[in-house]
Amino acid sequence: MKLKLQHAFKVSRILKKMKIRPDIKAKMKQEELGLHMMLEAFENIGNAEQEVYEFIGELKGVEASEVAEWDFDQFIEFIDEFKKIEGLDRFFTSVSKLMK
Repeated sequence: MKLKLQHAFKVSRILKKMKIRPDIKAKMKQEELGLHMMLEAFENIGNAEQEVYEFIGELKGVEASEVAEWDFDQFIEFIDEFKKIEGLDRFFTSVSKLMK
């Protein structure tokens, strides 16, 4: 799984719909960033449900409708895989700059 430039714009739109502003602090570890983003996302995920399915589907190479049918364990597996993406901290730093 690899993040591309197009994903930065999609994530920016998703986060705006969810009313989430990434609060990235210097020396924040990737795990801390992921936890922070996930907690905020769970609170507001319903605001961008379809966009989240589409984003995940693109990363996994499946249709959004398939992602919508995942059981919770499949979603947790995706989250675990997503958190391990190299450069995730840089990705979210860039996304936060796009949102300003």
